[in-house]
Amino acid sequence: MPARSSGFSLVELMAVIAILAVILIFGVPNFQNVMRYNRVTTATNALVTAVALARSESVGKLHGSRLCPSANGLACGASWNDGWMVWVDRNNNGIPDDDEVLQYFRQGSGVSVDVTGNDANMLRFDARGRPTNGVIGFTIRPTSGDAATLQRVMQLNASGQMIKVGG
Repeated sequence: MPARSSGFSLVELMAVIAILAVILIFGVPNFQNVMRYNRVTTATNALVTAVALARSESVGKLHGSRLCPSANGLACGASWNDGWMVWVDRNNNGIPDDDEVLQYFRQGSGVSVDVTGNDANMLRFDARGRPTNGVIGFTIRPTSGDAATLQRVMQLNASGQMIKVGG
């Protein structure tokens, strides 16, 4: 009786490798779109959270609160692509002091944030939680891939609500 061998033959191993190669060829590009979509969703959620925090902190405060782009969470004036911070201007000097910064939201890589509107680099909320800048538009999109289909267009309306208007 011949000895029975266990394991895989070379033909079986090559068939499995070929099947895995086909799966990877079609799966990796789709996974990249999933990652881009998740980055856009994360940035959108962080922005909506920052607006909600700024609105809630401004209610009842004499000088309201502010939301501005920030690269480090210490000063305003960077690009919205770097991140943003919420702060309360207790001394009304227009500059965030150390004890006035409430939260810094660091923007991750792979996402672009474009902001349009009146004085869009310093969003101010009055004591009723309404933006004093008027209507502000936010476009959040991936920096690579099919940005047009994955982008989100949000709007901060005059009552202070963030609404999705496209994407």
